[in-house]
Amino acid sequence: NILLFTLSEGHHVSACQEVTLTLSSAAGLRLPKNALKANDSRLRMHTHGRFGVLDSHAIVSPAIGSFDSGMSLLPSHRSPAARAILNITFVPQMQLAVGDVVSIHLPGFNGDSSDCFPIVSEPLGVAVLANWSAIDSLLMIRAEREIAPFQTVQVQVASQSGIFLPTSGLRAHQSNITISTNAAAGVIERQPVE
Repeated sequence: NILLFTLSEGHHVSACQEVTLTLSSAAGLRLPKNALKANDSRLRMHTHGRFGVLDSHAIVSPAIGSFDSGMSLLPSHRSPAARAILNITFVPQMQLAVGDVVSIHLPGFNGDSSDCFPIVSEPLGVAVLANWSAIDSLLMIRAEREIAPFQTVQVQVASQSGIFLPTSGLRAHQSNITISTNAAAGVIERQPVE
């Protein structure tokens, strides 16, 4: 998609002058369905000026439907194949509504599937139950209260959930552990957890 901005004849923009474009929703533009990180490299600016061409320059943009880089997964044990308390922290960059589901993909983790076990969250009560799918290695956490943009959420999954650490252990910054959501404010495909 391309947005074309043209200066009227007789007007100019000086070198190094900052230009901000603000578009009303009446212009008919819609935010993307999938997430955009802050300063997403897919958003580019091409300039064809009288005194030269600037091709494919990155632009400054806010995050839309994304998780902040403060995500983490810290197990209480570091022993392979151990039952452990899982401490998960995430920061959505958009609102999560009641009923939105945050999914943590935990490849290599084991344990029988479980459809409804209690969890503890901070802020208290934003999430109270979770599901574990052994087939998909997926921990699903449902928002029970609205979560504001940029609000840090901490979730603790008790060892009684029956989820076991991978038999091969965990590495720091393991990129195949991901977080996603079906949030009404912006679906987020799998994004790595630190």
